[in-house]
Amino acid sequence: MKKTAILLGVLGLVAASFAQPSYLLRIKGKPGQTFKYQMNVDQGPSGKMGMQMSMKVAKVQAGQTTVNTTMGGMTMNGQAAPPQIAEQFKKMMIVTVMDARGRTLKTETKGVPGFTGSANQGNTVPYPDKPVKVGGTWSGESDVQGTKVKTNYKLVQVKSVSGKQAAVIHATPTNMPGMKLDGPIVFSVELATGFPISMSMSGTASRGTASQKVKVTMLRM
Repeated sequence: MKKTAILLGVLGLVAASFAQPSYLLRIKGKPGQTFKYQMNVDQGPSGKMGMQMSMKVAKVQAGQTTVNTTMGGMTMNGQAAPPQIAEQFKKMMIVTVMDARGRTLKTETKGVPGFTGSANQGNTVPYPDKPVKVGGTWSGESDVQGTKVKTNYKLVQVKSVSGKQAAVIHATPTNMPGMKLDGPIVFSVELATGFPISMSMSGTASRGTASQKVKVTMLRM
């Protein structure tokens, strides 16, 4: 009887795994579609910074999506940012070309000399080549401040976030430059479009001998 019970238990687990739905995560934005976000950076004693970010789908062609990202509404410690800083960010536009899996093919920063668009890659997730179930994992690579960063991803759950069906994904970079994370970066991405709904991360940023705690959040408006 015990052997039979164990066998039935194993078969039940196998059946449950096959019954789990699989999700094909893909970028499916339409030209003209715009996603707006509020991003906040809490640097502890060094202060807080907030800004609004807009991701507009400029073009969809041959399986590639071009997204124009602009910034605005910048605040520092709850007050409007100094005009010279605010204007500099307003002039900046990051043009990113992604494939259907959200992998960055090309990125270019316009309007502000000296800025690179690689930082924008941290706001998106490169999706796996096949459908994935809850608990499934995959890996990807991105360019962060000129460093190739390998990141391991896990689909943790699928649930409603801000009224939209979303995949909750944990991202764990293996070598994030200048940052030691407290835990995984948590993304929620909209299943219908593949674009993020929210992102949160916290850790200790370091430069030379100096270090400080940092928390970053992003939420679609």
